[in-house]
Order: sequence, then structure tokens, then C-alpha cells
Amino acid sequence: MKELDCDYKIYSKIFREAIKVKFKLGVDIKPLIKSLKQGLIKDIQFQKKFEDLVRGTQLQMLAMAFIIWGFIFLFEFITKVRANHETLILIGTLNILGLFIYFVLQKKLLHTFGKTMEKPLFVFLNCLFRSQIGLSMSDVILEEEFDALENHCPKPLINFRALVKNSLSQYQNFSRPISNSQEEIIEEYWFVMGQQFEKTLKKVKFLQFTVGVIFYIPCYFLFLASFLSTVVIN
Repeated sequence: MKELDCDYKIYSKIFREAIKVKFKLGVDIKPLIKSLKQGLIKDIQFQKKFEDLVRGTQLQMLAMAFIIWGFIFLFEFITKVRANHETLILIGTLNILGLFIYFVLQKKLLHTFGKTMEKPLFVFLNCLFRSQIGLSMSDVILEEEFDALENHCPKPLINFRALVKNSLSQYQNFSRPISNSQEEIIEEYWFVMGQQFEKTLKKVKFLQFTVGVIFYIPCYFLFLASFLSTVVIN
């Protein structure tokens, strides 16, 4: 495992922890690995759609910028009237600024999504692994992790949080293994993640539309207004 130079989001960390538990206690980790594989497939599919959408948006913005500037040069060539330099600088600035803002916000969307959704799963799996290693009750259920699950679990994972809390309560009060509810809890997590993947893609599409409306489409009207005012003055 030390020689494997690969890390992908939270999955590599979970897999390494599972391998440690497997070697220490001989615990069967096949159900967990199977679930991780299903989640990883969903995540890769989402990532591919996300990257395709980002590339498509980049090409769309470049195409819009090309059309705008082609439109400007064609008008100047046909009419022999030079557009206002301040307007051209403003149009160029809007194009570059729009592309920059899109890059920053889409990365922030993806980062926020990963950060908020991955933490609750890792809290549960940490408790699961620690219980399988045979640590004391207080070491299995750490107060700071339980507080993080209680206070910072995102709204879509409310049912997941309830299942985890119930599993930890059963373990704490009746010594029932956390692994008994492992499959149900992880299935709930990946069900919610699938929904959130689609919502994140919709947010990126909306961002794409908003950036186009604010930073690209108005450039046509800016140029036409500048061009007409130049013609009238001349």
C-alpha cells in the first residue's frame, strides 16, 4: 500500500484504513469494498460529466468571444468606422473576467460539495474501524467526531446521520456491533450522493448560463451602442 502512488478524494484513505483493519484482525472487508466500488463508480461518472460540462462551457465561452470579436472586425472592415477603444477594452475585460469567474466558482462548488459530503462518511467509518480493532467504547466514539456529525452534517444527509447515531447508540448501550448496520448506512449515503451529484451539475449549468448572460451577451449591445454613437458623431 505504501508503494501505491494514487489518491482519489476520500476513497484512497478509506481503502487504506480498511486494509489496516483487515491485516490486524482478519475482518471481512468485502462488503465495504463492494460498497466503495459502487460509490466510486458513481463518483467517477459524476466527475466525467462535470469535466465534460466544464470543457463544453470553456469552448462555448471561447466561441462567443470569437463571434463577438469577429463581429467587431467585420463591422469595422465593412463600414471603415473604428470602434471606441474604451469600449473594446471593456468588452475584452468582460470576456476575460467572465471566464475567470466561471473557473473560480465552479472549482469552489466542487470543493464545497466534496468537503461537506465526505466528512460524515469518514466519521462513521472511523467509528466502524475503531470498533473492529477492539478499542474501548470511549475511543471508538470520539466526542469531537460525534459533535461534528451532529452539528456540521449537511441537510441532505439527515437520514444518514440518524442511522449513524442509532448505530452508535446501539453499540454504546447494548454492545451491538456497528458493522451490523454498515450496509444500510452506506447504501443510504450513496443514494443521497447520487442525488447531490445531479444537483451540483445543475448548479454548474446555471453558473454557465449566468456568466454568459452577464459577461458575454451584453458585449454585443455595448459594441452596437458604441458603433452607432461613433457613426452619429461622424
